[in-house]
Amino acid sequence: LLSEQLENICLAVYAETDSEIAANALEREVFDLVITDQMMPGIDGWGILERARRFVPHLPVVLISSISPCPPDRFPQEIKFDATLKKPLCPDEIQGVAWHQILKTKSSEFLKETDWKQLADFADEGDISGIEDWLREAWQKQPANQQILTYIEALSHELNLAMIKKLAEAIGDHA
Repeated sequence: LLSEQLENICLAVYAETDSEIAANALEREVFDLVITDQMMPGIDGWGILERARRFVPHLPVVLISSISPCPPDRFPQEIKFDATLKKPLCPDEIQGVAWHQILKTKSSEFLKETDWKQLADFADEGDISGIEDWLREAWQKQPANQQILTYIEALSHELNLAMIKKLAEAIGDHA
């Protein structure tokens, strides 16, 4: 379900149920984001976090859990998750947090300088022309952020204004 939600927002997903295989993949694969559960057999979410920080220090790692974060004894206090999501997971929150984490590592300027509130307002008002103008300006300023812009463009073609608004608000809240 989580994989499908992330694929639905134009993200390529590598899903692994074996935590040992997932942890080893951090050493040889390139990822934009890691989402891990806190409690898993084998290597838990804290072990995944520790391995991610060792091999790719700036890779965002998001914790999902039905309980509050509870690091193991003697876990280094300076190693922290970039975000925490509490189960049950809300698709809008997952999408907003995922995009925010990816964008902050790839282009923090885009995240901060983009008027996400304006995009949310255009969507709320049903202003397709405003959304198209916003996209045109964003493409000109930040063509390197094509993944999120392509997704927003697809949503506008589908007239999924509610999702554009939720996404813009979720990203804007974390900017």
